[in-house]
Amino acid sequence: MVKPGTKTAVSAGLASELLRSIGYEVLGASSASEAATILKKRRDIAVVFTDIAMPYGISGIELAGLVRSEYPAVKVILSSGYPLAVLRDEHGSLGEFTFIHKPYRLADLARALRA
Repeated sequence: MVKPGTKTAVSAGLASELLRSIGYEVLGASSASEAATILKKRRDIAVVFTDIAMPYGISGIELAGLVRSEYPAVKVILSSGYPLAVLRDEHGSLGEFTFIHKPYRLADLARALRA
């Protein structure tokens, strides 16, 4: 999740380090459910970056839908190592969200944040 301007929270160590390296403040979440709890408590989040496959409850897709409906000003970036065609077959169109395919580089992540 990202605060306006320069802050973000993500679910994984590598992504956290990449985001920190380009100046973002990271609020880590170990699951989509935990990320949803953070969103309820914090009104300064601007971006949620999540893997589509998340442990312990709701998926990244479900988190993205929750963010879209309850926090429409918050940008959602989805990530996955699965091919986009397979994900679309399973989850339908993902066109309303920014998507970044794993493995990604710092430049890919920065481009997704600017999109």
